[in-house]
Amino acid sequence: MAARLGLVPILAPGPGEVPIAKRIAGLSEKRIVCLDDPPPSIAAVKALVRRAKLLLTNDTGPRHIAVAVGTPVVVLMGPTDPRHTQQHMERQRVLREDVDCSPCQLKTCPIDHRCMTRLSPERAIAAAQELIVESLPG
Repeated sequence: MAARLGLVPILAPGPGEVPIAKRIAGLSEKRIVCLDDPPPSIAAVKALVRRAKLLLTNDTGPRHIAVAVGTPVVVLMGPTDPRHTQQHMERQRVLREDVDCSPCQLKTCPIDHRCMTRLSPERAIAAAQELIVESLPG
């Protein structure tokens, strides 16, 4: 999708996410920028989100920056209760699985993290493509 639309994915991993971000970047056939050394400042993340064509994130700070600056955003919501962070924004898609243990609000899952693992890449890509098409001029 990124190559077809002329986009360069940027990974901005949080604490503890650097190894998986580097693995993702290394597995890609296309260029992916990984901002991990040093991690970007909040000001830099804000500037990147403001200039982005689309943000794909979990329910974390960059999502709220995207809502504030009007960047289209796909949110992968797992253990977070969506009622606590509902934002009314036309250019936002919140993807979540309705599983019996969610929302638990736990940082570490005692079961199998099904609220996140059941979110398919295909579903995220479809939501991203929908938002990008909606954002095109004309």
